[in-house]
Amino acid sequence: MRSALLALACVLGLAACGKPVTAPTDTGVCWFMVADEAGTQHFKPFVTGIENLESCAARLEVAHVRSGLPVNGAFQGRFIFVTAADVTEGRKLKGQHYRVFTPAQREKIRENLPALKAQARSGL
Repeated sequence: MRSALLALACVLGLAACGKPVTAPTDTGVCWFMVADEAGTQHFKPFVTGIENLESCAARLEVAHVRSGLPVNGAFQGRFIFVTAADVTEGRKLKGQHYRVFTPAQREKIRENLPALKAQARSGL
């Protein structure tokens, strides 16, 4: 009985250590991170033709402003996290994250919101 419980604990422990989420590396694609009904995180293309991480982060900031909710995304192997407090990026989902925009830069993005929305609608 004891060995059966130990075996079950090992199996459950291995199941909890699933493959870590990695950010997509496709060139020029800004990704939006979503969770399915089981809570598994995956990515959907958000905007294509993006030239750098900051441009992707600005588009994700627009999504955050529209929804009022935190938004996670990715660009060329880097995760991007947008919350009410800040916009950060990092190589891992959990771990060290670095600020992308200062508060003044975020305000400037919000001032240019109509132009960014128009670009998003046109697919730019």
